[in-house]
Amino acid sequence: MTPNGPLSTGDAQATDTRRRTHDRVDARAAPPPPPLPAKRVFVGLVALGLAIAVVAVVGTSLTPVYGDLAPWRSTPVADLRTSPTTTGWTTDLAREVLPGVPVRCAGFTSQQTTGRYVVVTGTPPPLGSTTACSALSVSQVQSTIALLDTDTGRVVWTRDLAASFPTLAGPVAVDGEQVLPEASRVLVQLTVADHAALASLSMTTGDVTSSIELPSGAANSVPLVEGTLAMYSSTAAREGSTRWILADVRTIDQPRWEGLLPDATPPVLTDRAGFAEVSGRSSIIDGSTGHVHRLGDGSVSLSSAIVDDAGLVTTQTEPSGIVISGWSARGLRLWTRAGVGALSGTSRDCVLVVLPGTTRGTCIDQVTGRTRWTTDVGNGAFALGIAGQTNDAMMVYRDKGDQTEIDVFDGRTGRLLYPIDFAPVTYSALASRTTGYLELFSDSGSPTGIGAFDMTSGRELWHLDEAETRDTLFWGGQLVRVSASGVATQLVDRSRTVLRE
Repeated sequence: MTPNGPLSTGDAQATDTRRRTHDRVDARAAPPPPPLPAKRVFVGLVALGLAIAVVAVVGTSLTPVYGDLAPWRSTPVADLRTSPTTTGWTTDLAREVLPGVPVRCAGFTSQQTTGRYVVVTGTPPPLGSTTACSALSVSQVQSTIALLDTDTGRVVWTRDLAASFPTLAGPVAVDGEQVLPEASRVLVQLTVADHAALASLSMTTGDVTSSIELPSGAANSVPLVEGTLAMYSSTAAREGSTRWILADVRTIDQPRWEGLLPDATPPVLTDRAGFAEVSGRSSIIDGSTGHVHRLGDGSVSLSSAIVDDAGLVTTQTEPSGIVISGWSARGLRLWTRAGVGALSGTSRDCVLVVLPGTTRGTCIDQVTGRTRWTTDVGNGAFALGIAGQTNDAMMVYRDKGDQTEIDVFDGRTGRLLYPIDFAPVTYSALASRTTGYLELFSDSGSPTGIGAFDMTSGRELWHLDEAETRDTLFWGGQLVRVSASGVATQLVDRSRTVLRE
């Protein structure tokens, strides 16, 4: 399990179809009861009313509703208020994803994701393992992927990509993948006969709709992806620079723009455009046409730019001090602020800046640039939102040397809501409507488990230690455990309480 910045960032804004669970009761026909006297009817109605009131009160206490906003950068997340049990859906991945491959020859994994659908890939036995597996089995494990619906546990499709690259003879290995609901595609990184390649697959069928084989020697780095756009490096053209390509993920083999970019200033991507230093000037690369336009006066620094929900935030050091600017996803300047401090992260709708030499943090509205509030955020503060949260709380991290300190602030007022103190090192994972989830690590960086806290009070609800979570990840909005035999099981609240919109 690895810490997430934005718990990944990528893709976290999906608006997937939501599941509603309906319990059905098979009622059998029965003869009507005899009529009751009026007094007994009245007493019965009163008792029924009291029972309904008690159930309503108990139900409210068991399933509180704290936030009323749409889940941020995530599918709705399961609300696990009690220590979860393995009584949810179960899927035999070994049988459905890799039929015919011995169970001992494959493990299963998926990148932690905030979307409803996840790509599951096989992992072959480690080198030097005494497990006897044929070369054919190992090859199939490395080249096969499957799409899984985390709401139901259903495997939508499975594909062996070994036959999808006929022009390159050699083994095929899946190196990474991203599910892109806005484009109805899965973007897969592969190594094909020692060549890096990208393939765009249909989310519906798993068929390869387009692909591109990169030149020999090209680094198989993770592409930047936002919405339906992808920006990926092709090959180093000269020392200190790399050729980059901007394309629609649905036609990944048809570049809309390509050119040399300096390695010292990596490009940034929104769902409408790429932002990069082109020919020595800060520039916007239009995602629809590939046309290049100047960003600002051409001297805007992109070295520390951050993509947020409004578009892009840049910071620049001028003789007069630090200047923070907000830009739309297309590169239109929204606002500029000077004298407020240095960029220290963003949350759901705040840009946090901290005045150097002080602990005073200011929340600037992402869209308008206006100051919302100013408060003490401490030394070394960096702000993040929590994927899946349904409120506008801001999580502020502070590196205290031997531990990570986290404070949660009200995004509207700047009021400190509560601190989080679970383990020496803690990272936010996801949030549901009432419950937040954390990944816990030791001082040395080894994972120690998963913790859950109440989103209003910060009170610890439960935690699972490392032995219980070694093969447990959040897949979409569900907590899923994969056994050594390749069986995936959804972990659910004991009361089966899952709050959804």
